[in-house]
Order: sequence, then structure tokens, then C-alpha cells
Amino acid sequence: MNTSFTSFLDSDQKQKQPSKFSFGAAYKGNRWTLSGQVDYFTHVDGETAPENVIAVTRELKEVTNYALGLRVMIYDDSALQLGVFTDNINGQIDTRIPFQRVEDIDTTGISIAYESTVFEHPLTVGLYYRRGDGKVRYADVRFVESVIGVDLYPQNAVDDIQDATKSTLVVFASMDF
Repeated sequence: MNTSFTSFLDSDQKQKQPSKFSFGAAYKGNRWTLSGQVDYFTHVDGETAPENVIAVTRELKEVTNYALGLRVMIYDDSALQLGVFTDNINGQIDTRIPFQRVEDIDTTGISIAYESTVFEHPLTVGLYYRRGDGKVRYADVRFVESVIGVDLYPQNAVDDIQDATKSTLVVFASMDF
């Protein structure tokens, strides 16, 4: 469903998705485990859309993401986990696509977690933080303008593309009962 329409849209066209290839490995020492993973996403070319509707699939670039983790046992029932990772985006800004809204911001992050047991139930608390710089295109505001016929935002010479920074901090706690 496109939120600019008041009804659902149906199509028998399938959205193209990238293929994903992953490789991971781990090495276990006496009281620690080191692990790593590489994820590769293939390029997707073209657009798929029902007739008279904005495209569902954009061109997606090929990307590779990496993760490296270390888990160290502190006591017999508790461990500290540390990790670093990338979250490279496969979307790309294409000024030939009208009303395209896309972020092209690759991020890098770190994570830390502590796991233990409370009354024999597993408990994990931790956080992760990621940050990156890139570009964002906010041209979907032009779609609203085309529907209502009134310019809401000033025209610009940069195709509605701006520098952007993205950061995320997540604090979590999980307990199994």
C-alpha cells in the first residue's frame, strides 16, 4: 500500500531482491570465543512497479558488511560480549527517479553486553551504538506538491540531496523465563 492513496494496490509483479552470501567462523579458546562474519549482497538493477505507481524496487548497489565479536567468560555463569560491525547501505540516490526518498549512509558500530543468570534464568543486558555520515534525498516532499499543486518547499539546485549524519544508541535487557 502506498500511503498517499486511500486504497490498497495489487500487482502480480514481484519485487527484485539482492542475493545474500554469508561466511562466518569462530574460534573457541579456554574461556573466550572469537567470531567473525562477512555478509555480501549482490547488485539489483531495475525497477518493478504496478502501472502508474511509484517504483517498488530501486537499483540496489552491491555491499559487504563485516562483524567481529569476542565473548569472554567472567565466571562459570556469566560472560562479557564485545563486538564491532559495519552496516553499509545498499540503497543509492538516483535523481532520475522522481520523488525518491533514500538514505545513502554507511554506519559502523560497537556493541557490549553482559550475560548472566538470575534465579537460574538467563539475563542479558547491553547496548550498541552505530554512527555514519553520508547523503540523504528527501524528494518525496515533491510528491505532496504534485498532488496538491502548490509548492511547499523552495526549489534547489542539489536535487533535494543533503549531507546527513545518522547515529543510533540502543540499550537492551533480555530475560528468559
